[in-house]
Amino acid sequence: KSCGQGNKTDPADAQAIAAFARDRSPRPWVPPTPEVRELQALVRRRDDLRRMAAAAKTRLAAPDLTPAARRSLARVVKLLAKEVDRVQAEAEAVVAASPALAADLALLESVEGVGRQTATTIPAERPAVDHLPSAASAAADCGLAPAEYASGKSVRKRTRLSKAGNARLRTALYLP
Repeated sequence: KSCGQGNKTDPADAQAIAAFARDRSPRPWVPPTPEVRELQALVRRRDDLRRMAAAAKTRLAAPDLTPAARRSLARVVKLLAKEVDRVQAEAEAVVAASPALAADLALLESVEGVGRQTATTIPAERPAVDHLPSAASAAADCGLAPAEYASGKSVRKRTRLSKAGNARLRTALYLP
């Protein structure tokens, strides 16, 4: 819209993308290595399973559950917990098989507050370090950069996290 594009069509989008590439000269996208892609798939699956287990645990608190339904939900929670552990073990095996990922994991786990789950999520979700020109750009890519809102001398809202960047990485890094 800021470029004066009134219609949303494929040719108009192609022109806007071409103009952006011409004017900004962005770095070309480099696909992650096969090990990182495998780790990313496993980490994302682990997180999906954890969300499903949390939803099933929440359902266990429903007052209208029959005993049979409650037993079924309890079995599902146990099954999901076992699957989470299995997928996490597979992710750790992928990390152990790659010297670069193993070194990253060891370095990350040496940081206080970073456990095994966070340490396997970070290399799976972050771009290659050589594609990040500065620590500030790394923070922005993680969605952990501050977003300031100020206008003139009188309007100053509270600084917040930008929420731009990789949401999975931001979630993994928020508490640590």
